[in-house]
Amino acid sequence: MQKTRRKESGFTMIEVLISLAIFSFALLAIASMQIMSIRTNSVAASMTTANILAQSMIDRIHSDPSNVTNFAASPTINLNGWQAEVANNLPEGLGAVAVAPVSLNSNRVRVTVSWKQCDSDPDPNNKNHQVVLTTIM
Repeated sequence: MQKTRRKESGFTMIEVLISLAIFSFALLAIASMQIMSIRTNSVAASMTTANILAQSMIDRIHSDPSNVTNFAASPTINLNGWQAEVANNLPEGLGAVAVAPVSLNSNRVRVTVSWKQCDSDPDPNNKNHQVVLTTIM
């Protein structure tokens, strides 16, 4: 009498566990990439907003060239309104403008917009951001 061997088909428990472990690591990697992507997009959106706000102040100063040195008192430039706009559009947003004479007829205008990024990054150095635009008028 001859014994016939049955061919077993299917997966063993070890194979299933190993494939689940590999799948779990892949899902964790995808989740961490998703978190990093969301954080980076948040910083990029804030940086775009800060650039737009800084450029808007430079445009305001360009629109009233006679008040470049006295921009804070100019109703056309409206420094206080712009600073309120910065504070409303960015977390802990601050806007500053500095004017320094370069020559007899020209001034250097430096517009700074700074804010703190509210994200889950544990490094406190990554929370402070700043955009600085400088022009000569």
